[in-house]
Order: sequence, then structure tokens, then C-alpha cells
Amino acid sequence: MKGALLLPFRLGTRNRFFPGGSLPLRSIGLLLVGLLICLALYLISVRTIGYFHAQNELGIILSLKLLQMAWLMLFAMLIFSCMVSAVSALYLSQDNEIVFAAPVAPTDLYFMRYVTTTVYTSWMMMAFSIPVFGAYGRVFAAGPWFWPLLLFCAVAIPLSATGIGMLLTVALVNLFPARRTKDIVVYLSLCFGIFIYLIFRMLQP
Repeated sequence: MKGALLLPFRLGTRNRFFPGGSLPLRSIGLLLVGLLICLALYLISVRTIGYFHAQNELGIILSLKLLQMAWLMLFAMLIFSCMVSAVSALYLSQDNEIVFAAPVAPTDLYFMRYVTTTVYTSWMMMAFSIPVFGAYGRVFAAGPWFWPLLLFCAVAIPLSATGIGMLLTVALVNLFPARRTKDIVVYLSLCFGIFIYLIFRMLQP
């Protein structure tokens, strides 16, 4: 049943990039542009991190602090992005009446929303963050286990962020009407700003 619920998402994604089962020039162009951006991010990150790493011990500490801040910032942005998208996916989506009227278990419906929200809100940030974190592996001469662990984290981080974001969304909608999307977004923006401030204070950069 979970596979049937995800079938429209899979077919829509396939038809978006491979309409009619072919590979159009538009998809090839987007792929090449994405690869060029990832390559540029990787080279810039290697040069920047390598500059700090070549300094004394303070430069190495600063590089590690930047790594911690990057991971926390990415995690916070994923939570915020998921909370904004989850309001529409769980409560304001036009197909909710049809989907929730179907003889399907609520757990399967929430799993479907969980998977689609995770992909929609995190694929771009994770794709463009892997070159940055991969640069750390090259500069710090990480072992061969670094790369599979990096890919594992690239999957685990958005899954965890989406779980937290959807949980916070459900809690907030119990306090605010789902239709007042603008008020909810403003409130989420305020929470996001406070969260970022607390991150900087805890890291003491």
C-alpha cells in the first residue's frame, strides 16, 4: 500500500526529468549545470579550508568550528524548510480529501507525506552540501570510510530533520489554524532566527 501511495510521486518525478521515457536536452543541461556548481563549490571549499588548515593550530580549530557550524546550520535550515512545506502537505494540500477518504491506514498516509516532504525540501541542499563536506575529507586526509559515512549522513540528516519538522508542525497547527499560513510562516521565521542565535551562542565562534 505504501508503494501505491508513492506511485504518483515516482511517476511525476520520472516524467519531469524523463518525459516519454527519453532524456531531453533540458534535463542534460540541468545536470551539467548542477555538476559544474558542485565542482565549483568543491574547489572553493578545498582552497578555503586548506588555507585555514595550513595555519597554526588555531587555523585547524577554526576549520573544525566552521564544520560544526555548517552541519548545524544545514540541519536547522532543513527543519525550517520542512515545517513550511509540511503545513501545506499535511493540512492544505488539495488532494487531502481524496487521500484521507481512501481505505488506507493513517500511518501509511503520514509515511507518504514524510517521504515526499523529505525529498522536496532537502534534495537540493544535500546535493550542494556534499561537495563542501567532501572538501573537508580531502584537506584533512580522511580515510576511505569517510565517503560512505558522508553519504550515510547525507541521507540520515534530512530524514531526521523532516521527522522533527513534521512533529513541530503538528504541534503548531494545534495552536494556530492551518489556513493562516502567513502567520505560521512568520512565527516559524522567528523561531528559526532564535534557533540560529542559540547555535552561535553555544558554539562560541
